[in-house]
Amino acid sequence: GPVVVAVRPDGLSMQAVGAIASLFAQNPENPGAYICFSLDPEDSRNAVFQRAPLQVQQLLDQLSLAIQRGSDVGFGDPENDEGIPADALQSYWISWFADRALLGDLSPPVERLSSTNQESLAKLCEVLGFPGFRVASAAVAEQGQDSLVQGLSLSGAQDAGWFVETPEISKLFLPASPICYVVGRKGTGKTRLYRELVIRRLAEPLFAAADFTEGGMKSQGPAQTQLLAACDGDYKSFWWALLHLAMETSTTTDADELQAKVDAFCALSPEERRAKTTEFASVRQFAHRRRERRYFLIDGIETAVSAANLRRFIEELLLFMLAIQSDSRLSSAVLVRLFLRTDLLRNATQNVEQQTSQRKLNLRWEQDGIFNFVLSRIECIGWFNTNFPVACDAIRVKLDTIRAGRLDSSEYKRLLLAVFPEKLRRNNIQTITFLETYFSDAGGDNLEGASFYPRLFEAFLDQIADVAIRRAEKGLPAIDNGRVSHAVVLEAHVSASTAFIAEVTQELYGLLELDDIEPENRRLVDALVAALEGRPTPFAVDTLVEELRAAIDVVEARKIRDALQRMREIGIFESRPGYAGQWRAGRLYKSALKMKYVR
Repeated sequence: GPVVVAVRPDGLSMQAVGAIASLFAQNPENPGAYICFSLDPEDSRNAVFQRAPLQVQQLLDQLSLAIQRGSDVGFGDPENDEGIPADALQSYWISWFADRALLGDLSPPVERLSSTNQESLAKLCEVLGFPGFRVASAAVAEQGQDSLVQGLSLSGAQDAGWFVETPEISKLFLPASPICYVVGRKGTGKTRLYRELVIRRLAEPLFAAADFTEGGMKSQGPAQTQLLAACDGDYKSFWWALLHLAMETSTTTDADELQAKVDAFCALSPEERRAKTTEFASVRQFAHRRRERRYFLIDGIETAVSAANLRRFIEELLLFMLAIQSDSRLSSAVLVRLFLRTDLLRNATQNVEQQTSQRKLNLRWEQDGIFNFVLSRIECIGWFNTNFPVACDAIRVKLDTIRAGRLDSSEYKRLLLAVFPEKLRRNNIQTITFLETYFSDAGGDNLEGASFYPRLFEAFLDQIADVAIRRAEKGLPAIDNGRVSHAVVLEAHVSASTAFIAEVTQELYGLLELDDIEPENRRLVDALVAALEGRPTPFAVDTLVEELRAAIDVVEARKIRDALQRMREIGIFESRPGYAGQWRAGRLYKSALKMKYVR
C-alpha cells in the first residue's frame, strides 16, 4: 500500500532521500504522501514552504517521480514524459500540529481533534484515495425541484445558468452595502455578477460589456463613440456627461431611452454640452432632485479604448467616482459601482488603496465555492443529464444549498465522484486532487491563497460534452465504468486551458506595451505568447528574455522584460522559491501556454 513518510524539512530528512525513493517505489499506482509535524502552535502550513522551499521541492520531486512511474505514460514517451511539477503536488504535503486531544489518548475519536488536524486527515484520505470521513458541518441538505436551466454561455453578460451566491458575494446584495469597486482576475465572474444585480433590479447598467443586452451604454459601441466625440475626446467630460444623461432617464435598462438622451446631447451647442459636463454643481443639483437614490454599474472598461489610452481612461473614471463619493449631497443621490480587473485598478493610480478603502470587494473563488458552482453547471448541461441522470437529480435535490455556495466538501466531492472517475490513470493522481491543483492559480506555495475561475470550469465541462460527442462519432467510448472516461477528462482540460489562454491573450492586448500602434501591438502580443510554447519551466528570466528577443527580433529586450513582469503581476508567471533570478509558469498557465516542465 501507499507509504506515509514523516519528514522534517530542516536538512535531516534530505539525508534519507534515497530511502524515501525506495519506499515510494513499493506501490507505484499509489506511492504515498508526506506528513510534516510541528510543535509550534503558531506555525502554519505555508510557513514551512517559506522556511525551506528547496527541501520541500526536492522531497516532492521524489514523489513526482514515483507517481510518474505508476502512471499510464510512465517514462520514455517523448511527448508526455515531463512528469508532474512539484508545485502541483503540494496537496500531498500534509501538515500535522500538536493536539491536546492526543495527550491523554493515543487514538481519540476524530471529532475530538482540532479542526486543522481534522482537515489534514481528510486531505490525506483524499490524495491517497481512501474512503474519507465526514468532518462536522453546519450545511443542511435542502430540497429543490427547479427544472433544467437553459441558456448557458461562457459570456457572463449573456449567461442564464444558476447564479451561485457565495457568502462573500452576498455582501454586494445588501441594501446598505458601501461597496463601489468589485475587482477580480479575468474569468472570475465579474460580468455575471453585474448582470445578476441588473436582472434583480438592484442596480442599473451605466456602462456595460459589448455583448450585454440589458441596457446601458455598450463598450466600444456607437453611443460611446458618439458621446466621446461630442466631449472632444475628453474622458473626464465623458463620464460626467454619461452620468447626467443617465439621471435624465427613467431607467438605463431601456437602451433606446439612453440613446435618445445621447442624441439630444450631441445636438446641443458646444457651450450647452460643456455646461452638462464641466460644471460639477449642475450635475450635483440635478441628481439631488431625485427622490430615490439610484445605483449605477460600470463594466467593460478593459476594451473601451485603445491600450495606449486605457490607463488615462481609468484614471479619469476613478477620479469621477471619487468626486461622487466625496460629496455628501451627490453620494446620497447616486452610487456608482465599478467592475474592473485587479491589475488595471492597481496600476491606474497611486492612491488607489486609499480611495477604495472599505469600499472594495475582491472577487475570488475559493475551493468550496467553485465546486458548488461546478455542480450547478453540471446540472445545466444536457449531456450530463442524459448520461448521469441520477447524479443530476441528486444535485437538484441540493439546489438551494448549492446556490448559496454552502454544500460542504464531503457532499460535493461525493456528487462529483458520481460523475468523474476517482483517479486519473494517465496522471496517477486522484481526480479531486487534479481539479484542485490544475485549475487553481495558487501563487508560489500558498495553497490557502488559491483562486479558481468559473469560466475555466465552464469551458472544461462544455468540452467534456463536445469531446464525448466527437468520440462517439468515431466509435470510441466516453463513459468508463459508469464515469466520464480518463481520456475525455484530460482532453477536455487541454482544450479548456487553450481557450482560457486565448481569453487571457485578449487581456494582454491592453496590458502589454510592445508597440505604440495598436494593431502591431496585438500582433506582437500574439507572437510573444506563441513563442512561449515549448519553452522550459522553471526558467532563468534573463535567459528567457534573450530567447524571446531572438524569436521576435522586432522587439527590444527591455520591452520583453517589462512584458514578462506584467504577466507575472497577473499570475501567469511566479518567482521560483529558493532560486534567485528564476521564475516558473503558474500552475494554471503551464498547460495553456504549452510550456514544458523540466525537473
